[in-house]
Amino acid sequence: MEKDTIIQSQEKKYQTTGKLTTSKIIDLFIESENEALQYEFQGKFYPYRHYDINATLTKALKGIDKQKIVDAYFHSARLGTIIKVKENNYPLFLKGVEKALSSIGKGHNINVLKPSKVFFLFGVNSPNNIENLYNTKYNEFLETLKFVTKINSYTSYPSLRRKLKASLFLENPILLRRAQKMTPFFNQFNFETAGALVLLLVDSSETSKQVLLGFHNTNLPRETVWILGSFYKDFKTSKANKLLLNDLYDKYPLEWVDEYYNSIF
Repeated sequence: MEKDTIIQSQEKKYQTTGKLTTSKIIDLFIESENEALQYEFQGKFYPYRHYDINATLTKALKGIDKQKIVDAYFHSARLGTIIKVKENNYPLFLKGVEKALSSIGKGHNINVLKPSKVFFLFGVNSPNNIENLYNTKYNEFLETLKFVTKINSYTSYPSLRRKLKASLFLENPILLRRAQKMTPFFNQFNFETAGALVLLLVDSSETSKQVLLGFHNTNLPRETVWILGSFYKDFKTSKANKLLLNDLYDKYPLEWVDEYYNSIF
C-alpha cells in the first residue's frame, strides 16, 4: 500500500506544477525519480513534463549544482534518453551515464537504457571497458548521436532500410568500427542494431561481410534469421550481399529465412 500511496501522491503533486524555472525543473525531476527508483515505479513528474525536462538538460545549466546536473543526466539516461548536452556539461553527463550503466537490464521501472545504444555511442559493453566512455570525445559523441537519433526516427525497419542514407554515415570510421562489433546485440533486435546492420550491408569492405558470416555460425534463433534475411533481400544488389543471403539459406531452413516469425506470438 505504501507504494500505491506514494504513486498517488506524486500524481497529485506533479500534475499541476505550472510554469517552472530551470532549477525547479531539475529539482522536481530528481526528487520524483529518486523516490520512484527507491520504490520501483515510473516517476510522475517525467510523463507530465518530459519535453521541459529534455529541453532543460540541453542548456548550459549555469548556476546549477554540479551533483544535481549529474543526477539529472543519470535519471534521464536510465529512462532511455540520451541528451545532446552542451560541451561544458559533457564531463558531468558522462558521470551520469556511468551511474546509469550499473543498473542496465534490471527492469522497466529501474532502467530502460538499451545496451546497444550505449555501445553505439560510447563503445561500452561492460564495466570492464568503462574507460571507453571517458575516452569518447565530445565531437565524436555528437556525430554518433546524430546517427542514433536518425535511425530511431523511423517507425519501421522497412522504412529505415529504404530511406537511411547509410553511405553518408560510413564517412565516420568510429560508427563503422562499432557496427562491426554489434552482432552480440542482434538477438535483441532494435533500431540501433538495424542501423548497424545497414551500415555493414552498405559498406563494401570484406571485414563487414566476414562479421556477418561469422554471426551466421552462432546457432541463431529463428526470429533473428528472418530479420537478417529481410535485410539481406533489400540489399542484395551487390555480389557480397547475395553471398550473405545464400549462406543464410545454406545454414538455416528455408522457411526461417522467408517466413515472418515473431517469438512473442
